[in-house]
Amino acid sequence: MVHTSGEKQRLRGSDFPLLARVLQGPCEQVSKVFLMEKDQVEEVTYDVAQYIKFEMPILRSFIQKLEEEEDREVKKLKHKYSILRLMIEQRLEEICEGPTAMISQKTTMSNLSGS
Repeated sequence: MVHTSGEKQRLRGSDFPLLARVLQGPCEQVSKVFLMEKDQVEEVTYDVAQYIKFEMPILRSFIQKLEEEEDREVKKLKHKYSILRLMIEQRLEEICEGPTAMISQKTTMSNLSGS
């Protein structure tokens, strides 16, 4: 249980979380109860705790917005790397064609001069 003063109180195994919360009164700002695994060492930060009070439709909306943003970023990265890939492939073709093109030019030139 976390009080507005910042005081944290761990409930005992024999405590009932709902009863402990009801005993704190109706105001949600007086204290909040976080149910966590017994062996969980990490504490719930205020940043995380503030999202607990939102209704499910609002939380789903947050997730949807984050997924949309993620999709946009993935598309940007795919576009960027497809352009880079195309540039690399073009350069590789230029490099591979370079010596072959020079040999075929020499052969054509010698054929023309030999005739």
